[in-house]
Amino acid sequence: PLGTGVSGCVGIGCEDFVRVESLAVFNDGSGSALYAGGNFRFAGTSLVNNIARWNGNSWSSLDGGVMSLGAVHALAVLDDGSGGGSALYAGGRFGHAGSTPSNNIAKWNGVSWSPLGGGVSGIVRALTVFDDGFGSGPAIYAGGVFGQAGGNAANFIAKWNGASWSQLADGVNGVVRAMTVFENGFGNRLALYVGGEFTQADGSPANHIARWQECGRSFLCSNPPVGDINNDCVVDLNDFVILAANFGAGPGATFSQGDLNGDGFVNLNDFIILAGNFGSTGN
Repeated sequence: PLGTGVSGCVGIGCEDFVRVESLAVFNDGSGSALYAGGNFRFAGTSLVNNIARWNGNSWSSLDGGVMSLGAVHALAVLDDGSGGGSALYAGGRFGHAGSTPSNNIAKWNGVSWSPLGGGVSGIVRALTVFDDGFGSGPAIYAGGVFGQAGGNAANFIAKWNGASWSQLADGVNGVVRAMTVFENGFGNRLALYVGGEFTQADGSPANHIARWQECGRSFLCSNPPVGDINNDCVVDLNDFVILAANFGAGPGATFSQGDLNGDGFVNLNDFIILAGNFGSTGN
């Protein structure tokens, strides 16, 4: 056990609903610790309000936790580039984090809480970190039961870039409960995978699970460098693998098979071209 664990909640008979729903590891500057979020009032003997820190020996509060019918359903860790290094992000159902008004999502820097703009209009059920590959770096993605993020339309899922919220096209048409990051199916870019209680994603059929990635470099490159066989705007190992797999193809081999010089064959000459341009990028 971790001390005496967590206990207590608000309301008659609510002990039946005491639970931990999310865990994350975060270093607040005094060493890595385990953070637990859920629906509970106490961790050990400390009054913590739905989120607590376990340092390996004892529990402690994060400046009073989150309140107003609070519950923490999801945790994630990110350095959003706004200064101060990595922070712990907590999402759920709450109106305050510490003494700070925060609409269902907030950031803990190890000392104090801060809101994420105007937050979201409903419950956050899932959080994850994803870099869409367009140069802005990793961002927090929040999914759950809401129609707005930062006061703007966002159907059940939204992105926080450290300064503002944005929607993901038309989002999905039902609750988001899980998210993770995995290859986009082409082996050359990562994508965000979303699961939940929806049947459409951006207006297209998607039975409870869908993949999100920004349109553009994942598929189309307006000015590809020589050797960019898979059209992802960079000459890299993925292109080498394609060329190697088709080595010896021809006559009539295509560029997509690795015929970089247009002679209808995939051979050593194409390897030399790719090697000479290895690492080149386009736009």
